[in-house]
Amino acid sequence: MPSARHHGMPSYDPAVPDDEWDQRVRRLFGAWLKQLRRRSGLTQVTVAERAGISVGYLSQIETGRHNATLGLIVRLSLAVDAKPSQLMARLDNVGSPADF
Repeated sequence: MPSARHHGMPSYDPAVPDDEWDQRVRRLFGAWLKQLRRRSGLTQVTVAERAGISVGYLSQIETGRHNATLGLIVRLSLAVDAKPSQLMARLDNVGSPADF
């Protein structure tokens, strides 16, 4: 049986409900986006305008209340002057729900 960390993907713990797991991933992604935005000296208004979304929606992504689509992840990465892989980097080493 292949290991849970096959090809660098996060392991999935079936004991954790899907909605809880997804919420944790959203919060981790959002916090990293916010950190990158702040490091770039950008406001939510600037990033939202660059990405073509509302400030409210950006806020909800940064707090983990909403999930960004792949297309939006690319637009957000460009908006914070980063590569999409940099925006997703915090998820590279997620091994289990305990890592959150």
